[in-house]
Amino acid sequence: MAQSGFPAPHGDPPLPVQARRSPWRRPLWISLIILSGGWVSFVVTICVLVVSVMRDSYEQYEAGRDHRRDVHVDDCFVDEAGSMSTTVTVTNSTDRSASYAVQIAFTGPYHPEVVYVSSTFVPRLRPDSTAREQVVSFSSDMASAGWVGCRILSAERTTLP
Repeated sequence: MAQSGFPAPHGDPPLPVQARRSPWRRPLWISLIILSGGWVSFVVTICVLVVSVMRDSYEQYEAGRDHRRDVHVDDCFVDEAGSMSTTVTVTNSTDRSASYAVQIAFTGPYHPEVVYVSSTFVPRLRPDSTAREQVVSFSSDMASAGWVGCRILSAERTTLP
């Protein structure tokens, strides 16, 4: 141990070496923060774009699937042969020609259970025009009761060029 006034036996301890910071350190950190923010913005933009495209595709899919508002059931009856039958009116509400595929469910006289499903196809219906189609099922025990119910299960519209 050195006493005051006397020099240390090995001299003064060396001064601590100051770490030199690179002049590029701050700009590199700023660039890293900006690039990270850019990647986050890019990912968020892609996610928003994907969700938007999926929503539009789903809406178009749903719009192409159900066009029951264009189809009206005129009457349901049991014909002379004992078959369940109905007449439907299809109106093309678009500004382009369209084809329609319609499914009708025939129900029994006293309950809403579907007894039979039958389909019809209306090809190339011009804009703002109407077509009537008769949909007939096979004869059924339910038809022997003399009364039959029917409802539209689906109506798919395909617009044509």
